[in-house]
Amino acid sequence: MEGDGPSCGKARKMNLIMASADAVAIDACAAAIVGLDPLDVAVTKEAFKNNLGEADLDKIELAGDPIADFITADFKLPQTTALKMIPRGIINSIAGLINFKPYIDINVCARCNLCKITCPVNAIEIEKDSCKIDYKKCVRCLCCHEVCPYKRFI
Repeated sequence: MEGDGPSCGKARKMNLIMASADAVAIDACAAAIVGLDPLDVAVTKEAFKNNLGEADLDKIELAGDPIADFITADFKLPQTTALKMIPRGIINSIAGLINFKPYIDINVCARCNLCKITCPVNAIEIEKDSCKIDYKKCVRCLCCHEVCPYKRFI
């Protein structure tokens, strides 16, 4: 899937099957295929630093076609990867000022309750005439945004 998944992502045929006993290695390969440096993916970097698997593509044994055959320059990444374009020093200095949180546009919400059902901390209330998020409970996981079929979250 590419783009802002899972509900706004788009399935993309890759003609590829990947499997491994090393989850870090498979994540590193997947990152390379979509055009990312594997160590730019925070989870892969941390797992590699903690010796949980291999992220160095030169040290990963592959069977079948080489990764280079699958790398695509036009793979649409999630919008949040645009933050990678901002220099790290600037990101670090303004990180405390940025507060990502979900917001429900009550004028267009279809009130399907998927966000409420999905919320792991029960922070969402959906009523006939109102929709609200209790930000004291909200853990900013954005699961609500991920499942909204109408993309009424910002």
